[in-house]
Amino acid sequence: MRRLALAVFGISLAVLIVAASLASGGTPTESQDEPVSSGPTKLEQASASLEPSARDRWPESFGGVWGNAGEEPARLYVAFTEAAQERVAALAASFPRPEMLVPVTVRHSLAELEALQLKLIEERESTSVDSNRLATGGGAKYDLGIDYEGNAVRVIAPIDAQAAEQALENAYGDAVEVEEGPLAQPRACSDRFHCGLQLRAGIGARFTIPGTNFATDCTDAFTVVRPGGAIQILSAGHCGDPNQTASDVGNQRYHRGSIVPANLYGSVQAQYEGGRVDAERHSIGNGFVGMPWIYIVPGSEAIPIYSVGTWSGIIVNGGQLCKSGTSTGWTCGYVKDKEYSPGYIANGNRFLALDAYSQPGDSGAPFVWGWSQAEAILSGGAGGACGCWTIAGHVQYANETLGVSTYIAP
Repeated sequence: MRRLALAVFGISLAVLIVAASLASGGTPTESQDEPVSSGPTKLEQASASLEPSARDRWPESFGGVWGNAGEEPARLYVAFTEAAQERVAALAASFPRPEMLVPVTVRHSLAELEALQLKLIEERESTSVDSNRLATGGGAKYDLGIDYEGNAVRVIAPIDAQAAEQALENAYGDAVEVEEGPLAQPRACSDRFHCGLQLRAGIGARFTIPGTNFATDCTDAFTVVRPGGAIQILSAGHCGDPNQTASDVGNQRYHRGSIVPANLYGSVQAQYEGGRVDAERHSIGNGFVGMPWIYIVPGSEAIPIYSVGTWSGIIVNGGQLCKSGTSTGWTCGYVKDKEYSPGYIANGNRFLALDAYSQPGDSGAPFVWGWSQAEAILSGGAGGACGCWTIAGHVQYANETLGVSTYIAP
């Protein structure tokens, strides 16, 4: 794989400007043109206008601009498919540091690469396998970029890069390069009740109590996979209906705040309260998707789930388990009893009792070990206002009973 063009990742030209200043005897706080404190220097202004100027003057042959941040002397490479020497000389005539500009001759213009990228975007959205060289059934799964320095459209896909590159090069020649890697995902949440369309463990699920207009909240636990491949999400089985003998199946679940149609992500598909389990699984649809992540705290809102523990692997007074709930956030505690039998669960057994803080609304909260190993689903608690005794059912038994497996991040 060719070295990625610095310009693709938006590395600031200011880094190059400082390097150029140092190389010619300046300091980081002093430009050869004018003081940095007075605003953008002439050199910074000229560098920022270099690409639009070249693109406007020679749109059919311009191939891009990129720098060499971190290297000395500082350089700006300006590419064209023809007459590169003459055109860079024309640009250098009005550039404050003409020696920084280096002409490069490339095969493909930036306009050509951008047009090819648009074509690949159209292919990516297509559901026709025949028209899609990287099709995966419901449209292709890949990200795209443009490698200025490599003079090619970048295709990033979680598949074998060699085979994909061959398929694309057969169609587009050397204008395409393929990188095997994970796809980018938006991950930000403004809070636990507003994570966009991407559901994950530790976020809020809003619903109404059946037969009433009373809205309340629980916490969603781990995303899971059904035998047929459908992605769903777990929560506590008692969420939705306080009557343990009543079925909650069909009750709707919402995310992103208010209970309105646009925020409906699914409904309860199966529910079980008894023995070793207090859990239910929800469908996911209406534009929402389930991701193998857990919301820990603001700033760590999409930590991948990489493994699943077992009840037998739990050690009393061993390592801490931590939960992520909508009421009390991220709290940790030790397992004080792994054979707990809560009276509110019929024939309850093998529940975990922890000295972790929790409050109402945390029901369904995921417990993890080491941030990324799924362990348990919060069921209840004791200790009054102190919330110092928390009960959780192990995810192993929830998965077995509800017929799912935990969605593991690649």
